[in-house]
Amino acid sequence: MRIRLWLRDLTGTGAGGAIVLLSRHEAAVMANAINTRSNWIGEKTSDMPRIGVSVTETSTIIRFMECRGEGHIALTVTEAGRLASWLHDMADGRWRDHNGYVPEVVK
Repeated sequence: MRIRLWLRDLTGTGAGGAIVLLSRHEAAVMANAINTRSNWIGEKTSDMPRIGVSVTETSTIIRFMECRGEGHIALTVTEAGRLASWLHDMADGRWRDHNGYVPEVVK
C-alpha cells in the first residue's frame, strides 16, 4: 500500500506540482521526523521524486529532491504538526478517519 503525497502549486499560479508515493513505513518515519523536528531524506524506490524534511527555527520545509530548487514548501510548526498527524494516520491505515474511504486491500 502506498500513500500519495502531492505538493501542489509550486509557482503560485495553480500549475505544476510534484507527487511522491510513500510506503506506510516511510510515511511513519517522515511523520516522526516532522514531530521531532529532525532532518530526513527518504530512499529512492521508484521514478517518483525522493522527499525530504528540513527544519529551521520557525518552519519545516518539505522538499522533493529531484525537482531542482522549486520542489519545496515551507510549513509553519502548526501546519507541519497537522501533516505529521495525517501521515501517522495514513501509516496506521486510518484512511476512514479522513475521507470515509477504505481501500479494498485493507477491508
